[in-house]
This record gives sequence, structure tokens and C-alpha cells, in this order.
Amino acid sequence: MLASMSDLALVALFKSLDPLALPRYLKNSPNGYPSYEFTMLRREGGRIRQTTCWCA
Repeated sequence: MLASMSDLALVALFKSLDPLALPRYLKNSPNGYPSYEFTMLRREGGRIRQTTCWCA
């Protein structure tokens, strides 16, 4: 779904999210995983950048 969205639509979507929503969800959800790894890829000026976050 996200891959098909325009840059403007993606920026609007992520600006509308509460920055604490994901940490709150992970803390409160009973999913049984002791830790998480999130990877974000973004393209800037023809270069692809990767950011990885480990959360315990």
C-alpha cells in the first residue's frame, strides 16, 4: 500500500501520526516478542539510505 502512494501523500500520512504511537503499541501489545527490529529505507537524491532500530 505505502509503495503505491505519492511522496506528498506519504509525507502527509507520517506527519499525521503521533510519534509515540508505535512505542506505545509495542509496550502494550501482548504479542510475546521480547524485542523488535525496524528497518526503514528511503531514497534521497538518487541514493537509498537504510535506518535500522532495535527495540527491546
